[in-house]
Formats: sequence, structure tokens, C-alpha cells
Amino acid sequence: MLHLTRNLVQLYDLATLGILLLSSVGYVLWLRRSKSKLPPGPKGTPFIGIQLFDHGLKDFEEWGKEYGEIMHLNAFGQGGIVLLNSHAAAVDLLDRRGGDYKYRPRFIAVNEFLTRGLFLTSTTDDELWRKMRRVGHECMNKTAVHRYYDIQQREALIFTENLLRDSTNWYQEVHRATISGVLSALYDIPPTLSWDDPLITKLNEFDKIVLYAGYPGSYLVEYLTWMRYLPAAIAPWKRKANEIFNDYSALFMRLFRDVETKLEAGDAMPGLVGHSIRQRERLGLSDLEASWIPAAFSNGGLATAESQLWIFPAMLCFPEAQRKCQEELDAVVGRSRTPTLSDKENLPYMRATVRELLRWRAIAPIGVPRVNKKGPDVDDFNPDRFIDENGKLLPAIADTKDGHLTYGFGPRLCPGRHYANDTMFITIAQLLWAATISPATDEKTGKPIIPDPMDTIGVTIRPRPFPCVIKPRFPEAAEMVSQAKEVLG
Repeated sequence: MLHLTRNLVQLYDLATLGILLLSSVGYVLWLRRSKSKLPPGPKGTPFIGIQLFDHGLKDFEEWGKEYGEIMHLNAFGQGGIVLLNSHAAAVDLLDRRGGDYKYRPRFIAVNEFLTRGLFLTSTTDDELWRKMRRVGHECMNKTAVHRYYDIQQREALIFTENLLRDSTNWYQEVHRATISGVLSALYDIPPTLSWDDPLITKLNEFDKIVLYAGYPGSYLVEYLTWMRYLPAAIAPWKRKANEIFNDYSALFMRLFRDVETKLEAGDAMPGLVGHSIRQRERLGLSDLEASWIPAAFSNGGLATAESQLWIFPAMLCFPEAQRKCQEELDAVVGRSRTPTLSDKENLPYMRATVRELLRWRAIAPIGVPRVNKKGPDVDDFNPDRFIDENGKLLPAIADTKDGHLTYGFGPRLCPGRHYANDTMFITIAQLLWAATISPATDEKTGKPIIPDPMDTIGVTIRPRPFPCVIKPRFPEAAEMVSQAKEVLG
């Protein structure tokens, strides 16, 4: 019996090798036939193509100069990728003709196994995408986000209080505060006070799983699609993907049922999940489908956190911007109270700071055009580029919705962008009202430690952690922050 099993395994290995060779030859022949229909672009290694994350921002900029505003490259695991290197090209294809280009790539590992088509960000099921998107719009549109103001203001106060007490863990605290606020908005739960909280840890792991699966070459099935039909018994990656789906489905359903129980007990539960439960019949969503909607928004919360990390190097590398923020906060808010989201319209420089932060360091630069056509200072952090001669916030640049391109285009425009903007505004405004961010001192040299804004880590673009000093701007600041937090509960 053992001898027979070994023979079967050997036959399977030979068959697999044969199919791999045939698939590779077929791919090369297909590529040669279709090559004339594709835009120009850099050539990669045969069979492998371009390894995207071996290349930085400068490579993409140079490719854009050489090949033009629309170019093509082959990335292992994703086949052909078209890159848009200008605002005009992106708007034309993704906004004006967004109905033609709104569909996601197949992403077999993510869609068919890790999430089974239930993850809003990557689903290819158009009808389900519309239903889920409708929930997001109804709960996160420009008017609806007002219901989350207290949540966002409370988290900003907790965040500032924690950093005034101890700034050594500012990197983790940015993530904790942001995802804690998102969870409160989704599930109507109290603030999550520790980055090591099991729920935050679990959602952070989900973000990493999805990010890894979307990286070209992570799963061979994206390249050899016939592998999706392999029995799970001989496909360890498929067994693991099934385990992950079942694990996270159980988590999302548990959180969903908790909200449902509270609703039945008479609690208001105004968050996104409470809304989806009340409206599920109208929306035509099953409980499992509805329970997965928050996954996209918690995933987006982690993206917002990574954007907010950049305020720290920005304030240290461009201290004039910090000074202007604080001058505006003193003039409008004063020092007798803490800032709130109702101050937003009267704080144009603070709003410009959020815009500039999202322009300056888009966390997913591969998906965001970055063209040096707006002046030589494109790499400087300068909120004044969004301020007119009268000190007012400039209208959004044509075809950008928010004055930058970070949130995407057309039907795939980020549904949580208004919530994200408000979170970034109040978090940064609260911190800079109460505190000043200063460089730490190098113990060996005695010189200030100024981070390099081009020194990034991760698949998403985030700054490398560095030490900094966060001190109160005036004696009463810390006490006022704590008192304001207690008022909000």
C-alpha cells in the first residue's frame, strides 16, 4: 500500500511538473500574441516579470518619464498590470469611464478562499458589492458621519492624554486610537484601550493576511489558475485559507450577534452594524454577508492610522507647518477649551494640513498617481499649497473630490473617506492644540534626531519608527484634555 501511495505521489508530481511547463509555454505564447495590444513598459525577468516591491517611488517616476502616462508591466501572480502615471489618465479611465473599470482583478486566493467573495474591498460579485456599498454610503456619507463626532473626539482626547503621559509608544498609540474609534463606530463598543487587545490583534492579523495575499507572487494559484481545483487534501494553502475564512467568519458573526442582542434589548446602536441589522431585509443581505461588511472598514481604519503616522515626521522635518497649525488653533479655539469637530470650518489651515498629509505620503503609492507637474516642491510638506491668498481653503482640485487622489476614483471611491478625514482632523488638531512635537536628542552625538521622510517600511508606505518628544504647550493643557475626556465618558 505504501509503495502504491509513493507511486501515486510521483505520478502526481510528474503531472504537476508537466502542467507547469505547459502553462508556462502557453503563457509565453499568449503574451507574445497580446503584446502588440498593450501599452509600452519595463521588461522584467522571463516568466516572473517585474517584482513590484523591489522597486521604489523613484523607479515608478522614472518609468513614467520613459514610457508615458499609461504603461504596462507583467507582475508574477497578477499577469498584466496597467499603470496610470497622470491625473488626467486616471480621471478619464477610472472616473469618467468608471463603470467600465470598477471591477477588481480576480484575486483567487482572497476572493474565492480567504473571504469567499464577502470582502467589500475585493469582491467581484457586482450585486453583493452594490448592497454592501449602499450600507457604507448610508452610514458614512458626509451627513451621516456627524453621529460619530463624540466617538472621534473622545478617541482624540484619549490619544493626546496618553502621549502627554508617555510619548515613547507614539507609533502603536496612533494605530490603537484609530482602530478603536472605527470599532466604536461599527459596533457601538467602548474605547479599546490597549494595542494588545485581542480584537485589535485579530483585525491587524486579517489586514496582514489580505495584504500578503494581494502581493503578486504570494499565491501560485493566481498564476496557475487550475490549482484552484486541487483537492484541499493535497493543497495545504487551500486548507489554510479555509481555516482563515471560517475563523474570521465566526469572529464577525459573534460581533454581529452581540449588536443584534443589544438591539433586541432596546439599545439604540446607531453604528454601521446596527444599521445593517435594522435594514437587512430592505438591503437583501444575509446575516453572514452583513457581518462581513465591517471587515472593509476596519481594514480602512488601519490605512487611516498609517496615514496619520506621517504627521510626526512632517512636524519635525517642516516645523513651520506645526507653528502655523498652533497659531490657528490659538486664534480660533483659544486655550479655555479643547478643539472639537464643530471648529472644522473655522480652521482652514488644519484642514489643509490633513489634505497635505494625504497628498505628501499616500500609503499606497502604486495605486496613486504621483506626477511632478505642480511645482518643484512636490516632496515638501506644505499645507499652504491648499490655502488661497485670503487664508481660505482652496476648493478641491477638479476631479479629485477631496483635493488629492488618495481615496480613489469613480464607483470605487473610498466609502469611508468622510469619516477618515474627520478622524485625522480632530486627532491632529487635538494633539497640536495641547502639545508640541519636538525631536529627541541623540545620546551619543547630542544632536537632534530628525527622521528621513524618504525612509519608509512595509508594503504600505509608512515611516520607520523613531524617537520624539511630546510635551504640553502650556501648564493647563494635560488637565484640560483629561477633563474634556471625562465629559464625553
